[in-house]
Amino acid sequence: MYKKILVPLDGSEMAECALEHVKNIAQSCCLPEIILLFVAEPVSSGLYQSAEEGREKLISWGKEVLARAEKMMTASGIKAKNHVLEGKAAETIVDYAVQNDIDLIIMATHDRSGFSRWALGSVAEKVIRSSNVSVLISVPKEYRKAG
Repeated sequence: MYKKILVPLDGSEMAECALEHVKNIAQSCCLPEIILLFVAEPVSSGLYQSAEEGREKLISWGKEVLARAEKMMTASGIKAKNHVLEGKAAETIVDYAVQNDIDLIIMATHDRSGFSRWALGSVAEKVIRSSNVSVLISVPKEYRKAG
């Protein structure tokens, strides 16, 4: 069914919660590998000496995030390929999926609503709205609404 799964990560524990779904689907579909993606968004110089220093630190951190996730996947017998790209997160994820014949994108969301969703936006929501690729959204238990 699925041959190529893309897993965007942002370094948060919440995003890494999606990795359990990735493991289950990858093992069930006998996938040869999955693709882990970190998107380094443009950085202003605010916290750094320069925007370039901020960019380099973000890319370095993204590589660490992906190495940690790859280690988790490898421990479960799943090969993972890592990519750090630069750009706006949602657009870069969608473009990567199209250009690389991805069958499924698996990502987590905070499941924000109301003002926080409007003010902060949601990368997951933007990916869902603009992607022609199927998207599986994982909402970690601690972020689910009681009901």
